[in-house]
Amino acid sequence: MKKLTKLFTVLTAVALMATPVFAQEVEDVTETTAIEKKSSALDNFSFAVNFAVQLKPASNLNTTAEGTHFSPVTNFFSGPGGKLVPSVTYTIPTPLGEGFLLGGANVAITGEVEIGGPVTAKPGISVAFTPLPFLVFSAGGSCGSGWDFLGNQGTAVCINTNGNTLTYQSSPLFFYKWYAQGTFQFMTGALISNPWANVVMQYSYQVYQESIAGTNATYCWQAGYGKTNALAQYMCGILAYQMPVLEFVRAGAMWENNGYYTGFKSNTVSPLVQIQFNKHNNLAILASFQTRNSKDDWGEYSNKQRTVTTTTINTTEWYLDKVAVSYTYSF
Repeated sequence: MKKLTKLFTVLTAVALMATPVFAQEVEDVTETTAIEKKSSALDNFSFAVNFAVQLKPASNLNTTAEGTHFSPVTNFFSGPGGKLVPSVTYTIPTPLGEGFLLGGANVAITGEVEIGGPVTAKPGISVAFTPLPFLVFSAGGSCGSGWDFLGNQGTAVCINTNGNTLTYQSSPLFFYKWYAQGTFQFMTGALISNPWANVVMQYSYQVYQESIAGTNATYCWQAGYGKTNALAQYMCGILAYQMPVLEFVRAGAMWENNGYYTGFKSNTVSPLVQIQFNKHNNLAILASFQTRNSKDDWGEYSNKQRTVTTTTINTTEWYLDKVAVSYTYSF
């Protein structure tokens, strides 16, 4: 069961840890991969450091085309981004019975510090209960703040709206997030011994809220603008295949749906590859194609002002959002 849990956290890490610094941020759900440290004194502890980098291609919003369409890349590189997340996990065995299904139940408590941008710092804690190998319930929270770096705002609040121009003022206010999540995960290799039939599947549904303390204004977090204190949802599905010859390589696709309950919810489709070199080193690579809506807060940002793109046409556009690489080292 630990092997299965490790696999899924590695597969999702690259998408969830990569943070845009120079462009609109995609909400993330972070669960850092960890491998148990083999020491009699630390059998229930695991330590991991995840580092992800992201390249943002530029793709202009087409406000004249109706319906759903694809926006071609206009500039391969519009800015880098990244996160560094050291974490420690303590696992408490809570067997509910004997055998494969009930004997491995456990509760995992994880503490981490997320450094993003580098324009923010945010410590957090989460608790995950795994009653069955294919079912995980988790909840957690985090709180942090940000600063300006090379013209990028970590934490800022919209203080003025003048037509299509929004002015954001940098602020040391605290950002906080809480979430509750349920995950179903399954590996056919657990039931079928045929090496050619090893498929991994996962589906997660999360309810979360991100807010800036002390204000109800639209805000910026990690250079992602147009955020509000509203309740939001996140769904993620993964389908991947483990190579029968190269057992350390897994390839597949990930689908994500993210957004406020009362607003537009973006869809993201990402082909991905995960390479597990050994028990310490994991590498994941993906390219994400995301949807955006012409009615949303899209536009150019400079000098702490954002010029919003407006149109009377309601159109949904697919575009290449990011190419990301995530490396995890587990002690």
